[in-house]
Amino acid sequence: MLDPKNILLIRMRAFGDTLLTTPTLRGLKAAYPKAKLSVLVEPAVAKILEGLPYIDEIVTFDRLASKGKGAWHELKSNLKFWRQLRRQHYDLVLDVLGTPRTAWLSRITGAPTRVGFDFRVRRYAYTHVCVPSKERRYIADYTADLLRVLGHEPDSLDLDFVIPSASKARAGVFFSEQGWQDKSPLAVQNAGGWEIKRYPAAQMAKAVRQIVLTSPRPVLYLWGPGEAQAAAELMSLAGVPGALAPLTDFADMAALLQKCSFLLTNDTATKHLAVAVDCPSLTVFGPTSDVAWHPGSSDLHRSVRMDLECMPCEALSCRLGTHACMVDLSSEAVATAALGIFEEMRG
Repeated sequence: MLDPKNILLIRMRAFGDTLLTTPTLRGLKAAYPKAKLSVLVEPAVAKILEGLPYIDEIVTFDRLASKGKGAWHELKSNLKFWRQLRRQHYDLVLDVLGTPRTAWLSRITGAPTRVGFDFRVRRYAYTHVCVPSKERRYIADYTADLLRVLGHEPDSLDLDFVIPSASKARAGVFFSEQGWQDKSPLAVQNAGGWEIKRYPAAQMAKAVRQIVLTSPRPVLYLWGPGEAQAAAELMSLAGVPGALAPLTDFADMAALLQKCSFLLTNDTATKHLAVAVDCPSLTVFGPTSDVAWHPGSSDLHRSVRMDLECMPCEALSCRLGTHACMVDLSSEAVATAALGIFEEMRG
């Protein structure tokens, strides 16, 4: 493809993974500046991409909306959407997710050039197949391999996110209410996509105390859907000056992070958001890979982890039943790593 006119990138789900796709999107627009660049995502994920100057259209499809209405209604909904995709006449499609569903969506577009990863039967949905790298690499770099199949490189692996002015205003009001106008708090979020990705609350609280005792600052406890009580409990356990964040969406979270000095978190989408808005961070890693899910090239975004033979397992539950990758990681190690980044920032 030397001159595509209408490009579609299929991403669909996952907030953090969508952020990690922005270098590939940026690279596509740089390679084909005259082409219309569209991205297919689920409605909730669309906000991640809003305002990015290199995206011309965000296409949304809620695959779950019709599931509860019966198989016939779900089929009709899918058929309608497939026809819509077909009518767009895309001439270049990239499937960065590579599930059976997204491979089918890629094929149903009828695009003459379809690029995807070499995953079992799914490979036959594409005209250009990328053999996945066997080495662990930053996912933003891994995803960019589909761009490389077309002969192009991303300009960098930097992540992009545009913070709306309304979100910045709300963050300003919240900071003013806390009396933090001249302060840069420590942001903490002890969440995770599944339970074993979460550092034990008592150990996280102890690490927060150690950080604040050495480098005094208020603490902002961030939380997402269903996490408010856990965040409040962590604040109580830590027992240092701070406040619970207000109810936020992803954009409001970004605005709060931009006003903080530092983020301490587990492997979460919030960590990728901190990278995108240049908020220094320390990520506590357990079952997931600190190579795949961490920008290794930045001194202001670091990770801390145990060194166990079973890591990373990428499992939803500990196969050994010990959860040693998190339980045995001392709060002192976490605090020391965080304070090391503070030293770098001062230097």
